[in-house]
Amino acid sequence: GLADSDGDGLSDVFIGAPRDNPSGLNTTFYSGSLYLFLGQDILTAPDEFLGMEKALTTWHAPKGYRRVGLAFALGDVDGDSLADLFLLMGDD
Repeated sequence: GLADSDGDGLSDVFIGAPRDNPSGLNTTFYSGSLYLFLGQDILTAPDEFLGMEKALTTWHAPKGYRRVGLAFALGDVDGDSLADLFLLMGDD
């Protein structure tokens, strides 16, 4: 998804990875992840924009939930001209 989350006028990139298993412990259900990359970072160093470790922020499912990043929505709900994020998660 693309949206301006920090007010700099550039689209930031949100990437969902619902089958991500960052802890490596949950082999039955994937906890999933959602990554945020700032547009400014992508523009200033596009050759370095290669891995998820470059994300500004990463969200993972809390214990008992799974598949973060499978579905999410971006929109300005509170009228501040910044993108608000909505995440859908499943439970175990």
